[in-house]
Amino acid sequence: ITISGMKLVCSSKIRNVMKKLMFVFSILLVSGCTTLSKDVVLVSEGGETSKLLVYRDSAFQNAMVSLYVGKSDEYFMKLRNGQYGVVEMDAGPYVIQAKADASPSSLIQVNLKPDEITCLEGAPNKQALGAVFSPLMANAVPAFLLTQVDCPSAEALKDYKLVTKP
Repeated sequence: ITISGMKLVCSSKIRNVMKKLMFVFSILLVSGCTTLSKDVVLVSEGGETSKLLVYRDSAFQNAMVSLYVGKSDEYFMKLRNGQYGVVEMDAGPYVIQAKADASPSSLIQVNLKPDEITCLEGAPNKQALGAVFSPLMANAVPAFLLTQVDCPSAEALKDYKLVTKP
């Protein structure tokens, strides 16, 4: 094998790596970014209402990304570490979504009862920790999970920053 033959082998290896990288970047580009939806209707006229409180502890995992909370692919809340938000919604059953940019949504079913507060905790999905090393896996595993919990006390909420809708 000559030196020029070795260059040819190296060139084909580099080409294969570049093709794989282009594939990964195209998947990331298609995934897009999540934004808060404008004009999300959470309360209809004349109906009974409920409140949904969602909070997010501070955690190292996913510390650099926002947790988006929504329903029917309309996101009405964006939380960073140590934040919480409260929205008024029509009472009734919902499938609430949680996601980060470029990750699929996780889902939780909740039944919002009239004149009550339902509380959800948003936390990083521990199964997604390994996905950090694989962009393809990162697009297949939800970054955040929501869990219905007992509502924190007003004293406990002092450790969080209230986020109001923009």
